[in-house]
Amino acid sequence: MSKEFKALRPHGQDPIFFQNKDEAMEWTYTANDGSIPSFPLDFEDNPYSDECMNAKNLFEIGMGVGRNAIGIHKNTNIHYHGLEPNESMGKWFWDWNDKKYEERTSLYTNWDEIEKGTKFDVMLSTFVLQHITYINPNAWNVSDIVNKMKEYAHEDTTWILYEHDGEYGGWIDKMFNECGITPEVYQRGYTGIEDHTHRDNSVGNRQGHHLIIWRGV
Repeated sequence: MSKEFKALRPHGQDPIFFQNKDEAMEWTYTANDGSIPSFPLDFEDNPYSDECMNAKNLFEIGMGVGRNAIGIHKNTNIHYHGLEPNESMGKWFWDWNDKKYEERTSLYTNWDEIEKGTKFDVMLSTFVLQHITYINPNAWNVSDIVNKMKEYAHEDTTWILYEHDGEYGGWIDKMFNECGITPEVYQRGYTGIEDHTHRDNSVGNRQGHHLIIWRGV
């Protein structure tokens, strides 16, 4: 089946529909103390921290209720673009984010809503691709998604992925091969961002999450 006849699934491979903002947030990343920390763009092991912090446009795949947008809005002047195919999750974005940032926010439920010719300076995925992998032949797999994101990248686009492969081993290497990716940073079991390690013991094989960074199309 060609990817033109596939679709983005609402929640990885297991569609889940949420009745309220708190229920939706329960399915995003939550630290042990109950906080919902945003993934930072500026950290020691990101060789492109300065470029990310000063970027004009950032795209996040699988934005959920906008956990990462909270920190991006607060700490940068970036225009945030988020795609969330699960409308029962994305609908709560402005319940968790401050509407004063509305002018520099664009939200999508599918690719065709993104304006043609748009190019993003930063591509971000945290705890998203790990639930999609390659297990459903009738849905977009991670190679489909990354290759589609490439259409909105330029030669200096910085890609940041923070994912695990404990449930579906081998998908990261398969993505590298199928998408022609040679990461500049690939740290398995990365612990450099402390509040993003709190769920590592629940990951298959207790291997933690892996930091992946590269630049380009």
